[in-house]
Amino acid sequence: VDSVDAIAPYSNNTGAQTDAQTDIGRSSFRFKDIYLSGGVVETTTTVTYASSIALTYNNGSIQTVTLTGNVTFTDSLADGEAVVLMLNAGASHTVTWTAVNKWVTSGGNVAPTLTANDTLVFWKIGSTVYGAYAGSYT
Repeated sequence: VDSVDAIAPYSNNTGAQTDAQTDIGRSSFRFKDIYLSGGVVETTTTVTYASSIALTYNNGSIQTVTLTGNVTFTDSLADGEAVVLMLNAGASHTVTWTAVNKWVTSGGNVAPTLTANDTLVFWKIGSTVYGAYAGSYT
C-alpha cells in the first residue's frame, strides 16, 4: 500500500488489492520461521447452528456458535490443527461431543458441564482430538 507501512495482497489478474484471498506459502512449500514484534490478529467466525457441526479449522481458529437446539460436534480437524469455540446457550440444550477422544479437565477425562456461555479449546494430535474447558464468558 502506498500510504502506509504494510505489505498488502494484490490480485494476479487485475492488480487490484484483495481481501482474505491470498495465502502465504502452500502445504508443500512452507516458510520456516516467522518473527513478529506484535501479536497475531484473527477475525472471529460465526458458525451457523445445525444439529451436527464439524470442528474444523476451515471456519477459522476462533469460532462462535449460538445454539437454538441440540447439537453433536464431529471431528474434521487435521493433525496439528486447533480451534477455540465460544458456545452460546450450551446449558439450554444437549451437546454431544463425538469428536473429542480425550478431555483435559480438572475432573479427568469427562466432558465439562456447560453454563450459559462457554469457551472451549480443541486440538488434534495424530488421530486424537483433545478438548479443554477454558471458562465461561459474558
